[in-house]
Amino acid sequence: MVLFYAATQAVQDCTTGLLAYENCLWLWVRDLLGLPQSKLPRAFTLQLVGLALLVGFCATIRYLLPLGGRFRFQGPEANASVDPQSSKAPPGGSEQSTGR
Repeated sequence: MVLFYAATQAVQDCTTGLLAYENCLWLWVRDLLGLPQSKLPRAFTLQLVGLALLVGFCATIRYLLPLGGRFRFQGPEANASVDPQSSKAPPGGSEQSTGR
């Protein structure tokens, strides 16, 4: 819910005066931290918020909505049990005689 609220605030415009609009999230952060009304801190703040939203959404998809293992990487230990050069007899029990 926090991610959705932050995303809503990041894209919502608030009126700051007659026909003047500003990003609501930037207004809240600026008032909270006492930052000056400048374009550089505004851009930096919105960039950090965007990256935090991206990390939050990726973590949500990865840990709360798993894909059921369809796209998981199978490491080398998964294929270790199947060895084509194995010297074991076939499971049918029929071995070829050597002719002695």
